[in-house]
Amino acid sequence: MEKSSNTYMMKIAMMIGGQNSYTYLEELSMKRDYTLDALRGYYAQFGLGVRTGIDLPSESTGFLGVPNESGQVLDESFGQFDNYTPMQLAQYAATIASKGTRYAPRLVKEIRRTESDGSLGKVELVKEPLIMNQVNVDPEAFERVHRGFWAVTHDVGSRSYNNFGNYPVGVAGKTGSGESFYQGEVKEIINEATTNSTYVAFAPYENPEIAVAVIVPYIRNESVLPAGDLVKATMDAYFGFN
Repeated sequence: MEKSSNTYMMKIAMMIGGQNSYTYLEELSMKRDYTLDALRGYYAQFGLGVRTGIDLPSESTGFLGVPNESGQVLDESFGQFDNYTPMQLAQYAATIASKGTRYAPRLVKEIRRTESDGSLGKVELVKEPLIMNQVNVDPEAFERVHRGFWAVTHDVGSRSYNNFGNYPVGVAGKTGSGESFYQGEVKEIINEATTNSTYVAFAPYENPEIAVAVIVPYIRNESVLPAGDLVKATMDAYFGFN
């Protein structure tokens, strides 16, 4: 399923770039830079590759690669070229949950004064939610995306079914297993092929309250991808499940 969906995304990217068909081993004729800009423009509406608007200075916008061949733009179409921050992925999940409204994350909800006896004083400042943008997508398309996220966590046989198939609260999510090469402190495995275990989710499905993003880098055994377990632990903590 994952391989066929990636192929579908690559076909969409080629069509964006003006190439409607492809013959094996032929050179790609699509407009590389135009396609890349178009894809990134769509992703930016969800907070990927741009500032999320969080109330902290010096926010990272992730890493946007510089392609030297058109095939890398095809990789971009299914998330294997640019690198995003966990906060960007959380905002992406929250934007999906809200069906297109991208809110800025905030660490401060309100500021209160401190009374002379040390007690909590009156509210001095309230930070209202800040809308960064509204995604320009038809509501029916968002319904399809929601159903897809639900299928990831509830279809029998899905890798996430054990985490959320019978969970007390409806959780919808998307797994990710990005290819990577180890660049850490263990010299013996530098440049060894690894996997970044990634998971985004939101809940409850019908009326979302929480969006979560987890990235576990440099997994050497692809049969063990722990991001889903960590998302479940986060949901347990939020909803008060033991």
